[in-house]
Amino acid sequence: MPISRYIAIAAARQGRRCTVTTSIRLAIGVYLLLVGMLVGMTIERMRYDVQRSEVLVRYEQALHEWQAYRMALEKDEAAPKAAVSWSARAN
Repeated sequence: MPISRYIAIAAARQGRRCTVTTSIRLAIGVYLLLVGMLVGMTIERMRYDVQRSEVLVRYEQALHEWQAYRMALEKDEAAPKAAVSWSARAN
């Protein structure tokens, strides 16, 4: 076999090896990119949940205060009416 044939075979093997190596590197790069995006989304979601829970705590507190205020108003309104109705029954 002539030497040029050996060189051609070696070049073909090298080319195939390069193609396989390139595809493996590309696959690893895509995998790392996807894992990085997933980790980023997870971290952002956790940060959002913390902020959301702080807002919900403030909202619940304001809602509770508003309901307590309304209940106090209703109790204040109901007290004189109850006194009038008891005095009317006594007579």
